[in-house]
Formats: sequence, structure tokens, C-alpha cells
Amino acid sequence: MMMDVCVVSMISQALSDPTRLRLLARVNGQLGITELAQAVDVTPSTAGYHVERLRVAGLLHVRREGRRHVPVRIAHAWSVLAGVLG
Repeated sequence: MMMDVCVVSMISQALSDPTRLRLLARVNGQLGITELAQAVDVTPSTAGYHVERLRVAGLLHVRREGRRHVPVRIAHAWSVLAGVLG
């Protein structure tokens, strides 16, 4: 249970930023970071920074497709969050 609380703390910190929430809402496993940046009206470097914060928190995995970096949600993190918040 303590481990789950630590995970939820990291996740909640990652979700505390409005830009991260807007990016996360658009992540569908098909859009690259550049397309996500355009969708939420930020620069690609800003989007990349926030995607990295979400990745470190365990919410996303970034898949490489050639030169593109495509964020993908990690289902387990969402399950843990739902279980703890119940």
C-alpha cells in the first residue's frame, strides 16, 4: 500500500500542470510530439519537456517511429491510481 501511495504522489505531481493535462488528453498512440504540440498550441520543445515529466512519472511510454517520438499511455499507472483513489 505504501508503494501505491508513493506512485500516486508522483502521478499527482505530474498531473498538476495544465499543459500536461492538455497534452495527456490528446495522447492516442498515433500523434507524435510535434503534432501534440500543435494540438495544444505550445512549442515542440515545451511539449517534449512535459511529455518527459509524464514519462518519468510512469504515465507514458515514448515509442520511436523513425524520427518521430510517439507518446503512449501506460495502462498500469492508471489502474494503480484508480485502485488507490477507489
